[in-house]
Amino acid sequence: MDIYFYTVIAILIAVEILRSKGKKQDVDIKQIASNVGCVVLLAVSQPLTELSYMPIFTWLMQHPILTLSVWPAWIQYFTALVILDFTVYCMHRLQHAAPIFWATHAIHHQATQMNLSVALRHSALGFWFIWLAAAPLLIFSFDRDVIIATLLCHRIYDSLMHSSISIGFGKLEYLLTSPKLHRVHHGYEDIYRNKNFANVFIVFDRLFGTFQAPLDEHLPIGINQKKGTIYNPVWANIEPYVQLLKVKKLKQLFSFTENKQD
Repeated sequence: MDIYFYTVIAILIAVEILRSKGKKQDVDIKQIASNVGCVVLLAVSQPLTELSYMPIFTWLMQHPILTLSVWPAWIQYFTALVILDFTVYCMHRLQHAAPIFWATHAIHHQATQMNLSVALRHSALGFWFIWLAAAPLLIFSFDRDVIIATLLCHRIYDSLMHSSISIGFGKLEYLLTSPKLHRVHHGYEDIYRNKNFANVFIVFDRLFGTFQAPLDEHLPIGINQKKGTIYNPVWANIEPYVQLLKVKKLKQLFSFTENKQD
C-alpha cells in the first residue's frame, strides 16, 4: 500500500511545486525537503514500530467482535471509512490533549507553510500510536481488500487537505473536510487551536464542538508566532521530546492546564 501512496503523493507534490512557480508564489523548498526527510526517517523506523502493534493486530484479527466481511462491498467501504475517520478523530484529539501524546504529533504542526508535502511530516516515534486507529477495522473483521483500500483512500484524502490552495467545498463542508477547513487546524491563533480534527468527515467536529470556520483565508499556521519550521528532520523528531524533559511533575505529562502547549 505504501508504494502506491508515495507514488501518488510524489506526483502531486511535483505538480503543486510547478504550479506555484508558474503563479510566482513563494515555495519553501527547504521545508519540503525537511518534510520528505521526516517521512524517510519514518519509513526507516517502520519495521521497528511494527513490532509494537503487529502482535496486537494479529490477535484482533483472530478474535473479531463482528464479521462484517459478509456485508455487500459498497456498504463495507462506506462503513469502514466512517469508522476509521471517527477513530482517527478521537486519537487526533488525544494527541492535542496531553503533552505526552502531543510529542508524537507536534512535528506535523512545525510546518509554517501549507503544501502537500506537510502530509508526510510525521514523527518516526509516533507511528505506533496513530496506526492503532486501524484496530477497529480488524475488530469488525472487514474484508482484507476493503481495509487496505480504506486506509489508502483515507491517507490520500488527508494528504490532499494540506494543499497550498485554500479550496472550499461549499455546502459539502457540512459533511466533508476541505483544505480551507483543515488549514484552520494548523492555525496557531487561539481561536483556531484544537479545532477541525477530522480528516474526512468534518461532521464529527460539528457534532462534538470542535468545529471552527476560517475567519481569514490566509491565516498563519505553525505552532506559534515565534517558532518557525525546524528544517533538520532529525532534530524535528527529537525536539518535542526534549520539551517533555522540561516537565517538573508527572501529572503535567497528561494535561496542558498546568503545562501550556506551545
